[in-house]
Amino acid sequence: MYNVAPMKQPYQDMFYESEITVQARDAVTGKVVQEAKGTNFAGNQAIQYAKYAQRAQYFRDLPSGSKSLDPSPVNPTPGLFLTDSTKDPDPANEWVMPGALIGYSLKSDFGGTDIWRGAPVTPNLKAEFDKNAGNYYAKWQFSWPTSSAIGQINSVGWGSVHMASVSAPSGYGSHILTKSTRITKLSSTGAGSSPLLYFARKTDGSASYSVNGTNTTTIYTYNANYSRTGFIPANINSGFQYVRGIAWDNSVPGGQLWVIGTKASAPSQYQIAAIDPLTGFVNVKFDTQTNRPYQYLAYDGTNLWTMVPNAEPNTAVTLYSIAVGNGGSTPGNDVAPITFNTANIANNGSSSGGVDLACGLCWDPDQARLWVRTYCTRQNLNHPGIYGLDRSGRFSAVNISANADVSLAGDNIGKIGYDTNLHAASDTQADFDIVDASTFAAPAAAPNGGTNTQVQILRASSLGTRTKLTTDAVNKTNTQTLNVIYTVRYI
Repeated sequence: MYNVAPMKQPYQDMFYESEITVQARDAVTGKVVQEAKGTNFAGNQAIQYAKYAQRAQYFRDLPSGSKSLDPSPVNPTPGLFLTDSTKDPDPANEWVMPGALIGYSLKSDFGGTDIWRGAPVTPNLKAEFDKNAGNYYAKWQFSWPTSSAIGQINSVGWGSVHMASVSAPSGYGSHILTKSTRITKLSSTGAGSSPLLYFARKTDGSASYSVNGTNTTTIYTYNANYSRTGFIPANINSGFQYVRGIAWDNSVPGGQLWVIGTKASAPSQYQIAAIDPLTGFVNVKFDTQTNRPYQYLAYDGTNLWTMVPNAEPNTAVTLYSIAVGNGGSTPGNDVAPITFNTANIANNGSSSGGVDLACGLCWDPDQARLWVRTYCTRQNLNHPGIYGLDRSGRFSAVNISANADVSLAGDNIGKIGYDTNLHAASDTQADFDIVDASTFAAPAAAPNGGTNTQVQILRASSLGTRTKLTTDAVNKTNTQTLNVIYTVRYI
């Protein structure tokens, strides 16, 4: 009998193996003052793209009248990202670049000024065969000036870019979003014709809640498949006139639902309540200390977050952290208001090109950050985004496009958050909630049009490769330049 060698798993041993060197140099002397190295892993998106590239070879030069129905995934390597993430490699579960953005570069030259962006060092780009190693390699070198990429760099990786080089004032840097947000699940909610406007999801995914429409007090309940199971009347015991936001709280046994909205007894005033989702019983109720028109809600385990949305283009959104009585704080008091200026991340801050308005909040407990969802007011700029902020308002993530660039087979959905073919801008003002580090649940329009009557699951599948630096991190200052040498071998 012949001895047959076991077959290897496809693509197991034919991927990227890279050596990464990060150097901080004294800007005056050019001397290397800090250096760190590492090796990478190939992310899920890179593997998907490589499989597609191999399949695509068989669809080249098709006969007349033929076509390939194989959808092209987004290229996972147009941009290099530097972040502060110390997360250990987890190739099977990583879909986005973790950590707060420290710097990035595209493969194109850049001669402007930006707090994040660098550029490739053209004479040091190579793609050639290594006779000694017996394989091909590509060598990239990127550099950043003293004014860019300031901070502690722990992770380096390639990823998708949605758009870049859009100038933004006030220290925001380029409007940079990861590109490949995808629909991974689409479920009917049984919502009827009323749009899902305010949305919250239980931490374990076993249930979710929504307020369908603007002027209502009814909170609908849904199962794990986002099918409607019942409702909670928020006006009977809690005394709401209208609900303006909901958020899940997993800190008490069985969990509870925080609700914010106008008071039935005083419609100009706002109140907050914590409601038992099974009985509708009010556990906590108090007034806010102001009459601001709060909208949307998130709970960070200690305090609530809400916002007063920007009603007009080119205006800032104020996010308010509101005490709920933990640690002796007075319920309803402002804790830490922060400003999120969507005009600074829009298309040059110009209403003529379309601007972002804020809608929706959720809290990421694993990364301790607040996610803010935006949408665009102009149909010629379909670039809604999801922005990660820390408690002081600084960007705390490589931000994510809310577009769905690739739909699953049979889904006639192009984008979540805005789509000129499906619904008007008013229908995009829907809340969302987090599933995990790269996945979000968001109300969206049905495939055949209409308002936000379904829940779609978005996965930001944008990571090409990542390395966690195996030696000391590089902490770049404004007196240093930065070099990154990235050599990719195809094994």
